[in-house]
Amino acid sequence: MVLVIGEILIDLIGKEIENSISFKAKLGGAPFNVATNLNNLGVKTTFIGSIGNDSFGNYILKELGNIKDLKFEINLKKNKQTTLALFIKNSNNEGKFEFIRKYGSDYLFDFRKIEKEMGKTYDIVHFGSLFLSSKDSRNRMFSLLDNFKESKFLKSFDVNIRDDIFSKDEDYKDYYLSMIERMDIVKFTKEEILYLSKKDTLEEAISYFSYLKLIFVTLGKEGSLVSYKNKIYKVKNKEVKVKDSIGAGDSFFSGVLFKLQSKDINNLNSEDLIKILRFANACGAKTCLVDGAINGYKSESEVEQFIYE
Repeated sequence: MVLVIGEILIDLIGKEIENSISFKAKLGGAPFNVATNLNNLGVKTTFIGSIGNDSFGNYILKELGNIKDLKFEINLKKNKQTTLALFIKNSNNEGKFEFIRKYGSDYLFDFRKIEKEMGKTYDIVHFGSLFLSSKDSRNRMFSLLDNFKESKFLKSFDVNIRDDIFSKDEDYKDYYLSMIERMDIVKFTKEEILYLSKKDTLEEAISYFSYLKLIFVTLGKEGSLVSYKNKIYKVKNKEVKVKDSIGAGDSFFSGVLFKLQSKDINNLNSEDLIKILRFANACGAKTCLVDGAINGYKSESEVEQFIYE
């Protein structure tokens, strides 16, 4: 069982067409994507998030009702807006997210519900990162995590740095480092781990975070790696024709957590780790073949078949 806590929002995906921009609105938010993909893989998953009491929020609630088996606890905030993530594709189907959240609700969790859920029997509790931009939310989350320091569940975090959610002159690096220090499993991009560690090489950066039980680093087209007990394992990506890369990293981490939730994290071997990376890479690649972040696959067997195609 996995508990996922973090942002749920609307991805507004746009593309320039004949002197205008055409948008599609899709459910999004990195931790929500993780929760949905875990649910697709057959994991009993609970998601906790917050939305605004507006048209987008009502749309999210309606769509959540169509997702079979996923349990969710959504905090509906009056006088707040559902956070929007704007993504405008260029001619190569690439772009960068810009967040519209001045009055956003994504980090306004019901911490009583979070505390209640964390007291239940979960294998893994996974966290998103947008809440770090709110002083009150991050302090309450850090305090809550400290109270559950000795809990049996594994704590997982996707760094997912978004510098535009912070004030222009705000030094936010320590917020991420404080969160990472409280975790067992963390996913970085190569750029993120180098930035946060202030190291020049990937090996030095991984060593800097060696107190973690598992370190995952996505490497784009090169694949991914994992560091476990001071050893590094790497697996290349399967080449695919990318239709949409949105959510690929979230899907990768869904594959990681899917494999880990049934294993003893203290007794993994090299074969286990290679299989985890291979499966997670395949999850990310499958998501690149479709529009949106949560429609890449519907079962474990579908991903396994893709690995050997």
